[in-house]
Amino acid sequence: MKKLLKSKILWGAFLAVTAFSGCGNSEQFVFTNTGIVNVAPSAPVAANDSFAALGNATLNQAAATGVLTNDTLNGGSITSFDSTGSQGGTLDLNQDGSFTYTPALNFVGAETFTYTLGNAGGSSTATITLTSTGLGRFVDNSAADNGAGTQADPFDNLASAVAAAQSGDTIFVARGDGSNNGMTGGFTLPAGVDLVGEGTGLVLAQTIVPPGLAPTLEGPITCGGDNVIQGITVDGSVSDLVIISGVGNVTIQDSTLSNPTNNHVSIIDGSGTLQILQSTLDTPADSDQDYIDVDNASTNATINVSGNTFLNTATVEVDALLSIEPTGTSQINASFNNNVADGTVAEQFDYGFYFDNLGTGACTCSVDGNTFDNFANGDSFYPIGAFATAGPMSGSISNNTVSNSGFGAIFASVGDSDTITISGNQIDTGLYGIFSYYDGDGTFIIENNNIQNSGNTAIYSQIFDPTHKGKVAVRNNTTASNTESYYAVTQNADNTLCVDMTGNSFDSLIRFDGNDAGIISVERLEAG
Repeated sequence: MKKLLKSKILWGAFLAVTAFSGCGNSEQFVFTNTGIVNVAPSAPVAANDSFAALGNATLNQAAATGVLTNDTLNGGSITSFDSTGSQGGTLDLNQDGSFTYTPALNFVGAETFTYTLGNAGGSSTATITLTSTGLGRFVDNSAADNGAGTQADPFDNLASAVAAAQSGDTIFVARGDGSNNGMTGGFTLPAGVDLVGEGTGLVLAQTIVPPGLAPTLEGPITCGGDNVIQGITVDGSVSDLVIISGVGNVTIQDSTLSNPTNNHVSIIDGSGTLQILQSTLDTPADSDQDYIDVDNASTNATINVSGNTFLNTATVEVDALLSIEPTGTSQINASFNNNVADGTVAEQFDYGFYFDNLGTGACTCSVDGNTFDNFANGDSFYPIGAFATAGPMSGSISNNTVSNSGFGAIFASVGDSDTITISGNQIDTGLYGIFSYYDGDGTFIIENNNIQNSGNTAIYSQIFDPTHKGKVAVRNNTTASNTESYYAVTQNADNTLCVDMTGNSFDSLIRFDGNDAGIISVERLEAG
């Protein structure tokens, strides 16, 4: 057995060591003095980086997403960098990897800078690529004079920015002095140009301008197509506030639209995806106008109106929140979700969501999660209407809250092979709760609704046309304090209505009326 022993070491000499007595031959070891070894650190490794930028604007990139996040430092640091880039832009790079980049005036494209990491073990160099795909056109009506339109030297009026902007650019309007000075007269937003106000700030990968107060503009804004409008207030116009005519793919969001002469938003033969999101629409013109009006003739579109607040501080009786009446072969897919229309006094709104297919194209609707209050008590007014008057209409009307709805809460019709599902709605106070009828041999599914205080009928199903045959499932609904809980009627001898009724909690009359020998077939009927 061998043991490790503590011994004095004679550097640069031979030392004979005799093992334990009787354990065999002695062994000789040679010790050589080589000095103390210092291990050098590994060199740092710098990796290339790419960032999005905006022409005419300064990009402030935070350390958390800066140039060092994909590097291996090994105790190293930034030892040098290019302060001027390949296209004349400037870079200020900090030791923590954060940086500030300002491109040259009106530059669009890719610009590169290099930086080097170093330590005692060596160095490594990487390239930073900053790509501007469009220009920022900056407007501030409180600027001392009409500048070059950059963030540092903005225009003092909107017309200059509109004249300079090209597809891919963003017009950014600061709050300025809070007035509409330099922002009046209406303008046409070029195709592919976005209009962004300080209300939402200007944000790319990093914040260029933080959110603040929205600037005030005067309409109309006529869209050239492929536009985003956000973070602004449009107050007043000689006609509509925003016009989308013959173009497509426009989004209006996080804005305030008020005080038009006609409609807040007018869509005529709009195409692609058209959206009004998270905005406030106030001060309508009069009872002949809509907040949002869609008039498409043989033009297909997807309409999304969601998360908005409709106000009527002018207390006029406005026509509709959203009116869609397509003709020809138009195929419209419409969503009206999570909006609020809360009148401050009774009868401030006539219609809410109004979608009547007057053409032959297949249309669909989704009406979900909205709040409607204080709608008109006059004949035939209602917060929700979806109709297959001349062409197909399918979809869902779900989870809406309707109170003080006047003539009725939900009116809908289906055509041949159409299905509309009406479910989960909370309805209080109106002549009718749900009024369903047939413009073809379609199907209604009416389930899980809570309806109370209807002056006439909570749920109503009717076939008007002489030859139509329909189906309706009435399931798991609850009614309270209604004159009638359910009424089904056929108007003509050739009508057939199949009613599947189950799981409902009805507190009043259930009535079936086969006028002129029309047939009503009840699949299941409530017990008792």
